[in-house]
Amino acid sequence: MAHQTDEYCLLSRLEEAEIIYGELITDWQGTLRYGSAFDTRRAVTLQSGGGTVDTNGNNVAMNGVLSGDGALTKTGSGTLTLNSDNTYTGVTTLSEGNLQLGNGGEQGSIIGNIVDNAILQINRSNLLTLPGNISGTGQVWQQGSGTTVLGGSNTYSGITLVQSGTLKANGTNTLSAKSDHIVSAGALLDTGGTSQTVGSVVNQGTINLRGGDVGSTLTVNGNYVGMNGVLNIAAQQHSPGVADRLVVNGGSATGVTRLDIDVSQLGEQTTGDGITVVEALNGATTTAQTTKDAFTLGADHLDAGAFQYRLFAANAQGAGEDWFLRASYRPEVPVFDGLASMARQADLAVLGTLHQRVGDEKPYNTNTPEDQEGRFWARYIAQSTHQSLNDATSTQSDSRMNGMQAGVDLYQDQSWRAGVYTTVLDIDTNYQGANSGGYGPAGYTSDTAFYLGGYATWTADNGFYVDNVLQYGNHSIDLTMPGSHDSLSPDGNTYIASVEVGKPFQLGDSNWALEPQAQLIWQHSDFDSVIIPGDAKTRASVSADDAVIGRLGVRLTTQYDTEHGTVKPYVRVNLWQQLSDGSDTTTYVNTSNNAGKTSLTSDQRYSSTEVALGATWAATSEVQAYTEVGKSYQNGGSKSQIANDISGTVGVKIRF
Repeated sequence: MAHQTDEYCLLSRLEEAEIIYGELITDWQGTLRYGSAFDTRRAVTLQSGGGTVDTNGNNVAMNGVLSGDGALTKTGSGTLTLNSDNTYTGVTTLSEGNLQLGNGGEQGSIIGNIVDNAILQINRSNLLTLPGNISGTGQVWQQGSGTTVLGGSNTYSGITLVQSGTLKANGTNTLSAKSDHIVSAGALLDTGGTSQTVGSVVNQGTINLRGGDVGSTLTVNGNYVGMNGVLNIAAQQHSPGVADRLVVNGGSATGVTRLDIDVSQLGEQTTGDGITVVEALNGATTTAQTTKDAFTLGADHLDAGAFQYRLFAANAQGAGEDWFLRASYRPEVPVFDGLASMARQADLAVLGTLHQRVGDEKPYNTNTPEDQEGRFWARYIAQSTHQSLNDATSTQSDSRMNGMQAGVDLYQDQSWRAGVYTTVLDIDTNYQGANSGGYGPAGYTSDTAFYLGGYATWTADNGFYVDNVLQYGNHSIDLTMPGSHDSLSPDGNTYIASVEVGKPFQLGDSNWALEPQAQLIWQHSDFDSVIIPGDAKTRASVSADDAVIGRLGVRLTTQYDTEHGTVKPYVRVNLWQQLSDGSDTTTYVNTSNNAGKTSLTSDQRYSSTEVALGATWAATSEVQAYTEVGKSYQNGGSKSQIANDISGTVGVKIRF
């Protein structure tokens, strides 16, 4: 009579007498007792009196829908599996054995409150919400590959085992504070971004605290054991910053847990102890004063905005059991702070002065006529520049510049010479500054710059001259960090307008002359923004104010006629001063959410004194060679400091 297992049963109307249908035994006092393991497919209506299913040591399944306003009680050892989305509204009570919702598929649910004094198993492959309260002394096992959402106020005291899939809280304190929670490898316990309190925790899998407002807590009233598990939290910049955090209350945190921290909302400096990510209360211990190994980032640091964030055990004084995130500037910061200044100094090296560019233009003696022929000229440029910037990271840089410049006159008459030039300059720069929690090497840039310039020089009969120059530069920059093979390309374009004036004054009837000079230079630059690889994929954008540079100088010259041609040596002293009150600003912003925006500035202003020796040698009337070697010194003060360890140029002019 196996077909009787599909009979329609009103459990609330069963009487005390036992009716045997094959191996199925039903108790007429309200109990449906299984005599062996098999499944039923018929729907069951639970009326107000409710009904009891006694599995009697068997593993059975009810595949039909259980409906009605009655309650369901599960007794007997063995497992009762409900494979339909049931609609009865009464309380479900587990007295013995296991009650399983689903068998790995997409159905199997109940909607009311649950009194769990045995084991409640959830085995679904999709989303299941349990809206009722779960109470009792029993256990809850999450076993399916799907997600189970606990929506009620749960107070059960048995173990919560998250064996696979996801067990998620749907509100604050939805997880049972009386339950010890075990998260197996590959499984997820999700607080939904709300604060929860639980008993002890064993974490082999992943516990997620992210999802809501940053600052939620998981309070463990007992021991927390990390078995290479992961704790997902998020941090947000305020003052001093806030993060989701694990709170160990009175117990101990041991083992190893990796903190997977979403830093996409960070990007400012931390203050004091930093941002708390693990908190120890009421005598709890976390290895912060011993082995310092209960928690790790899984990496040396995390990057966001202009900063690196590192995990520290104990507070800033080394005391306590809490764990913190603390920020320091990332290595890229000194490099970006110095980038625009490096390019401006390279532009000035290419611009030079009139005599650096083409040697002496005209003898100071008015009795010597000017040759009106055109000319081709070329020179080699070398310079070593050291900069100490007035910025947040006390950036210092050392640049080595080498390049070739060539020009040609396109027009000349008695007073004017006008022409164009082009230049290729290589600038290799090492940077150091405050970064990574200390002070040291920061990065390196290799800049291949191409220039195009035009000049128009007017010279009066008395030697007074006005030299006008316009110059454009294109900078192809590779920026690399120590230990990294990746490079960034904050390429730039630069522009210069320069006016230089000077006049030689012959000293009596001698071959000596004193030549005061003045030069006014305007500089503009812009650079491509770049995305720095890392946790927050931060965009760095350099914005440089226009700079106005002034130079006052004096040149002492003489002239010697030799059997090998005329030599005109000179010594020159310059005062370089930035006249504009500008700065270079680098803005860092996390591209994922435009958070963590930080702008850091570097003062452009500087003052330097330069001393140089040079000479022009007229080997023949058609060929001249010229050279200069100089050194500049920083003038001190609170501004940025720029000095050239050595600068030099060697050139040749050929008249045609």
